[in-house]
Amino acid sequence: MLDKEERELELFFSELKSKDQGISTPTLPAFKAKSYKIWRWIPAGIAAALVAAIWIGTSDKKDETLAKDVIIISLIEDENQKQQLIIETTSSMDIWESPTASLLELN
Repeated sequence: MLDKEERELELFFSELKSKDQGISTPTLPAFKAKSYKIWRWIPAGIAAALVAAIWIGTSDKKDETLAKDVIIISLIEDENQKQQLIIETTSSMDIWESPTASLLELN
């Protein structure tokens, strides 16, 4: 059974091959490679490098100090039980305490 199926497949594909050999292939036009000359890009590269150098050289040097954008308001009681209100500005906080944390303190 397999031999018969194999022969039929071989016959089928051999017929397809013989039909394909009768088809003529079209001729393609000759390919002419373009010559890219790298030396044409050299002046553009030099000009781009000069523009970049001028742009970097003339850019303003800004003072990059941190803005003091955090305000810390503290109420401190000294030895004489006088209260002082201290207001500080800084760019960062070392610790954070919630506004209601003093309600949890038991004296």
